[in-house]
Amino acid sequence: MFKTIFLAALLTISTIYIIAAYLIIRKQRRAARDAHGPALEKVAPSLFQLFVGFLTDFLDTLGIGSFATTTSLFKLARMIPDELVPGTLNAGHALPTITEACLYIAIVKVDLTTLLLMIVAAVLGAWLGAGIVSRWPRRTIQISMGLALLAVAGLMALRQLNLIAALGSGTSLGLDGYLLWLGILGNFLLGALMTIGIGLYAPCMALVYMLGMQPLAAYPIMMGSCAFLMPIGSLQFIRSKRFSLRAALGLTLGGIPGVFLAWKIVTKMPIEYIVWLVVIVVVYTATKMLHSAWPEGFAVLGLRHYHDLPIALGAALGGLIGFLLRPSVPLLGHLPFSLVITRGSQLDFYSTLRPAAERSFIFLLVGVILGAIAGAYSQNIKLRTRSTLD
Repeated sequence: MFKTIFLAALLTISTIYIIAAYLIIRKQRRAARDAHGPALEKVAPSLFQLFVGFLTDFLDTLGIGSFATTTSLFKLARMIPDELVPGTLNAGHALPTITEACLYIAIVKVDLTTLLLMIVAAVLGAWLGAGIVSRWPRRTIQISMGLALLAVAGLMALRQLNLIAALGSGTSLGLDGYLLWLGILGNFLLGALMTIGIGLYAPCMALVYMLGMQPLAAYPIMMGSCAFLMPIGSLQFIRSKRFSLRAALGLTLGGIPGVFLAWKIVTKMPIEYIVWLVVIVVVYTATKMLHSAWPEGFAVLGLRHYHDLPIALGAALGGLIGFLLRPSVPLLGHLPFSLVITRGSQLDFYSTLRPAAERSFIFLLVGVILGAIAGAYSQNIKLRTRSTLD
């Protein structure tokens, strides 16, 4: 019953948003036509704009986010002026985000009380907490959040590798008691931090996991939080004409199919793979935050320039993917990390497990190499983008 009401509220918001945006845009275009004649911006999006929408909202549905990737692609193609990017992002991604929220809320089993209270907390945080956090030093917040996210990602990875056991059950579908209050307060703070550009997705994933809930439970909570916030901000951008209609339509029309495809993938994943997906998202977000606010810290790690980061991160993520894809052993399943990384050297030479450990290590090594190559390719694209813009 409550879930039906929740979905009905989202559909109502999206309907109001579509009607209001249409009326505002129609009035603006009529006024422009009367003042300047029939020459107006083309409305039909290009194939590339549709592709950008599909790709970025596909990644957004996985939990990676869409704003950073969309901005990079817009700048690479010199698609729209920089001053129109924020409004275009909000207007174009609003409906795909509502679609994500509807899909995850309808399918993912989450305690409705927990879902409702944490979403309301994020919305109230964005409305009531904006005035407070806007006075906080952004650099300090980014460094603190980045380090905390890396610590959580490390603990999650260690638990998945069976190297530690004392970290959240990761099986609960809801919260109660003091854990529920912690979740409400945490999401209130994350909603407030959204107003100064600190993304909600990765911190919400980490919060949910640390409180002992299933990693998949984070998706309806974080998507629902953004779905109630984005349409309001989008209408403000549309009313002030600080967006590109054509590019925004490309994001919307291309993005919704990307949402459905990624949603199908996530909901079919085993829980183990979802946890690793969360680890990847959290590490990616944390490194972006830290480099933005603390570039000297990367110099200490030997990453003296930002373009070194994609190679290191690509190698790490590639190795992780290779480890997840390692072959299984009959009756035993996948070998643990401790055996794979040592190629089974601690096993007896004649053990039947040793060849399996060596094959698994090859998967890990190939993943590292391919990930580093992908990171180098990504680095090359970024450098070319920068030189083009300069």
